[in-house]
Amino acid sequence: LLMLPLVALHEGIHLLLHPGMGRSDQSVVGGSSKHGALYAMFFGEISRGRYVAVLLGPFLVLTVLPWLACLAVGRFVPWVAGLSLMNGMFSCADLMGTWLILRGSPGGARLRNRGYYTWWRPGPVTAAP
Repeated sequence: LLMLPLVALHEGIHLLLHPGMGRSDQSVVGGSSKHGALYAMFFGEISRGRYVAVLLGPFLVLTVLPWLACLAVGRFVPWVAGLSLMNGMFSCADLMGTWLILRGSPGGARLRNRGYYTWWRPGPVTAAP
């Protein structure tokens, strides 16, 4: 229960990075008692780059940025380090998902979630100059 606010903030960052900042009818926030997880998912089609940004956003904002801020001011703050470490652990699935998307889909692909599965198709073809 102590981690619930951090998890909610983590999922809120995912949501804000969705098209329409989470206000689209394709954005869904929910939870799974079977998997013991909260989630913010986008069920519309988005670009591969946007998908990766949605996945990496909470890790960069809640794990990397606080450490960089502590380094910039030259002060170690234990509670910031603890929350950053916890979020880093929460981000494992996002980091693995990013790796899978980057390895398993071509640049320019369009992606779409269907439940716990992600599908891709080639993006629009542009004319050669």
